[in-house]
Amino acid sequence: MVFSTVISLGTSLLVLAASLRRQKKFKQRVRRNSYNKKSTSKAAKPKSDKHKRNIEMADKVILRLAEIEYDGQRINYLKKINPYVFEEFVLTMFEVDGYKIKRSESYSGDGGYDGEVFRKPVSSNRIFTTRMERILVQSKHIKRDHVNGFILLCAKEKCPGYFVHCGKTPLELFHHALKHNVRIISGYALLRMINRTINIRVTKK
Repeated sequence: MVFSTVISLGTSLLVLAASLRRQKKFKQRVRRNSYNKKSTSKAAKPKSDKHKRNIEMADKVILRLAEIEYDGQRINYLKKINPYVFEEFVLTMFEVDGYKIKRSESYSGDGGYDGEVFRKPVSSNRIFTTRMERILVQSKHIKRDHVNGFILLCAKEKCPGYFVHCGKTPLELFHHALKHNVRIISGYALLRMINRTINIRVTKK
């Protein structure tokens, strides 16, 4: 009788120890998962905040450009702002111009383009279609390799594109891009776009 009681007691202690180990492991898993969630949320938050901040800065850029009188000074000002703010500024201009836009989710690893714009639906054989176009934005002088890389991307995606920048565009490069369904916007074309944005966002308010 004593022998069976000792065995029963020993078995109970083993079961209890196993149960405590399982509880400890479960708590460790919960703690680890909770930590991972916090780490993920902390890593993701700055990215969204950065986008939001740059979009807000882009709106301020429009107001600042409205205060600058001369075209040359406007271009020089744009060359000095943060390149990511310039990206958002360009997309905002397309939005003000009546396009539906899709901003890139990240500034790196964005697939070689900085956003997408969609023209208003047009009727084609009684079917309404939306034309999508890619945008690549560069705040300073561009090279032919940059344009050719974007041409290849647009050809692969089977869609037209806009390459927007603040530098000078050689006439030959402009026609080369246009021949491949990519329009380069710089110089006077960029200034006209800026003026339309100012007229809609600032002057008409």
